[in-house]
Amino acid sequence: MNNKAKNLRMNKTRFANPHGLDHINNYSCCEDVYIMCKEAMKLSLFRKIVKTTTHRGTFKFFRDGKLVCRPIIWANTNKLL
Repeated sequence: MNNKAKNLRMNKTRFANPHGLDHINNYSCCEDVYIMCKEAMKLSLFRKIVKTTTHRGTFKFFRDGKLVCRPIIWANTNKLL
């Protein structure tokens, strides 16, 4: 991820882990986040995901040794959609 950030000229960004999730040594700035978002929006799958208002799925887990399946709906909280 650091190599990709460097290639995109995101000079004020550093990832301390491969997935980019929360870590004390991860940092970035607004300008670099904009660059990353602009690059991501070039991908049709990313555009499809971020414009999705709801997603239906199944939450699966084991209870007392039995597989339990529960329907679940995720709602996008982005009020700009």
